[in-house]
This record gives sequence, structure tokens and C-alpha cells, in this order.
Amino acid sequence: MSLKEIAQLPVEEWNGRMVNDFEESVFPQFPTIGEIKEEMYRQGAVYASMSGSGSSVYGLFKEDAVLPEVDFGEKAFVYKGRFTECLKMRQPIY
Repeated sequence: MSLKEIAQLPVEEWNGRMVNDFEESVFPQFPTIGEIKEEMYRQGAVYASMSGSGSSVYGLFKEDAVLPEVDFGEKAFVYKGRFTECLKMRQPIY
């Protein structure tokens, strides 16, 4: 299935399909990055991933979700916001 086809699926179906190939090599070298991704899922994310080559990890939560208070350490910056317009349009940004 192509990335374009996966992006058209409900976000809840992206896990295991939309993958960042860099995670396989980055997580063993920097386990904290993988732990942050897993914590996103434990806190209720419907999808989580490492961006690009690992500069950040993000989680997508349902619109009505109560965003968790999680401490990822002093070197982590956590932004909590709502980004819904792109998903409503269902059009890729690229």
C-alpha cells in the first residue's frame, strides 16, 4: 500500500502501516526516543511516530481526548495543541 493510500485511511489505521524507516536504526542508538513514542501510545495516542530523522516524536490524539500530563525530562519540549483542519480536508500536505 502506498503512503498516499495509507494517508487516506482513518488515522487509527496508520499504526504499523505508516512507518518511519529511520526508527529501526535510531531507537537502538537512542532508546529514549523509542520510549517517548511508546509512552504516547500508553497515554492514548491513536498514532505516534518519529519525525524525519529523529528531531522530534509526535502523537495524534482523538479530538476530544484529554491530553496527558507527562514529564519527558528536562531536554524535552512538549507542545499541546489541536491540529484538525488538514485531517478534515483529507488532502496530503506534500
